[in-house]
Amino acid sequence: MHTEHILHLQQVVLEMVELREVDTARAVLRQTPVFNRMKQEEPDRFLKLEHLCGRTYFDTKYVHDFS
Repeated sequence: MHTEHILHLQQVVLEMVELREVDTARAVLRQTPVFNRMKQEEPDRFLKLEHLCGRTYFDTKYVHDFS
């Protein structure tokens, strides 16, 4: 998958977290091939997304790590 597609899907997950659709965001992270691949190839990046899903509030300063 091209980098631009990965970035787009990552943005979708970030927006779901911002809207507090955390269960859906977490399901996308854990059950889609692109994020399974990210988990294998870029575990730090994947874990940052996972941790955002576990936060009790959304803070934009944590999202800047993905820019």
